Amino acid sequence: MASLGAGGSKCLEIKRVQNPFLYKQYVLLRKQTADKLKKTEDQVETTPLWHGTDIDSVTKITGGRFDRGHHGKNGQNVDVQGHMYMMQVRVVTGEYCVGNESMKYPPVKPSNPAEEFDTTVNDEQNPTIFVTYHDAAAYPDYIIKYI
Repeated sequence: MASLGAGGSKCLEIKRVQNPFLYKQYVLLRKQTADKLKKTEDQVETTPLWHGTDIDSVTKITGGRFDRGHHGKNGQNVDVQGHMYMMQVRVVTGEYCVGNESMKYPPVKPSNPAEEFDTTVNDEQNPTIFVTYHDAAAYPDYIIKYI
């Protein structure tokens, strides 16, 4: 068990996610986004990002179902044993702009009204929240269980 900082949380378990089908979809979207933006794949990916969630969502996400309908609902849901879950994820962020909770789709780019932004964020200069709009835009690398 390792301490997770001054808050007194303790890491109970770290699992690496292995889902080849989901990973292939993620890699394909990363390549398509890089090609579209004329950038390298590293330039369109932000990693690591963190996603707090509950155990039911962990099962769905690692099975390939990041439910975009639950965006803005990340957080620390405690299970009956007092465990919490955090996922380390890699995300195709591409080009982003500031969004809000009511958005179901990203806004169009002012420079090209036929093209949407890839992701929305809470702050363009120093984003701490990223919202994706494509099912393959995020790949969970690790699941951290802690108390």
